[in-house]
Amino acid sequence: MALTEQQKAQYFLTSIYKKAWEDSVFKKNLIKNPLETLNTFTGKEGKIPEGKILVVEDQTNPNHIYLNIPAKPNNYGNTELSDNQLEDISGASDSVTAIDWNYVVQGIKSVVRSWS
Repeated sequence: MALTEQQKAQYFLTSIYKKAWEDSVFKKNLIKNPLETLNTFTGKEGKIPEGKILVVEDQTNPNHIYLNIPAKPNNYGNTELSDNQLEDISGASDSVTAIDWNYVVQGIKSVVRSWS
């Protein structure tokens, strides 16, 4: 069964997270020089789209709650939440970690393609 682009991206991210959790040198290098470290990790020459930079920040402290502010979407100001999205939000608690994988996937899709 072939993986979807989203599944490939999630697998890719998970493998990076695991390596960073298990290897402190890899984690330090990933933060200091992300593209070179990822190229070494994958064995392929990935590229970041022109005009973009890749930023890796250490957010592994379990005593911190991290909030990442994503880039403003093109359709900002023109969005309304669906009933399902409103239900998801209203049912969330402070112990729930919310990650919008869509932003992550869109942000690294071109990188994943260049390593495929």
